[in-house]
Amino acid sequence: MNFSPVIALFILLLIWILFFIVSFRKQLSNMVGMMASMAVGMSVGLGMGSILALMISDNFFITTLLGMLIGALAGLLIGWPFGLMAVIDGLLSGVMGGMMGTMLMVMLPPSSTHTMMNIISLLTIAILFLVFILLQGEITPSDLYMKSSLLSKPVWMFITICFYLVVNLFV
Repeated sequence: MNFSPVIALFILLLIWILFFIVSFRKQLSNMVGMMASMAVGMSVGLGMGSILALMISDNFFITTLLGMLIGALAGLLIGWPFGLMAVIDGLLSGVMGGMMGTMLMVMLPPSSTHTMMNIISLLTIAILFLVFILLQGEITPSDLYMKSSLLSKPVWMFITICFYLVVNLFV
């Protein structure tokens, strides 16, 4: 099973959200930043921990460690603009998500891993999209439309996600 497209999409959505946060940091509250760092850290940790458990299935320790580190890094990156409390929240959520994703895949019977991986990938993508919608809801429309249309309209992220899903389902 090739996991490159889903990993690439996770990274793209993470960068997209990070760019949005950096662009509108002054208009976003610390509570929204904490929520975003927690949701992104947990979902990216869960998704990447699951993928790594299938990619490196012979070494549970390395898989768990990498899943925890990737989730923690995602939470740290999103929480950094909002201060120490958001960083800690994102780090802890990312560590937990990475552990849970790895453990889930290792405990499942091999016949169920493909289906569960599809469910977790879709869940991670949906959470990242919802975080983007949450962040956009905090910005006044006049400030939002002064920036790039890529940031002002969630339809572009939705189209990117749909394109990924169509390509991976039908190709």
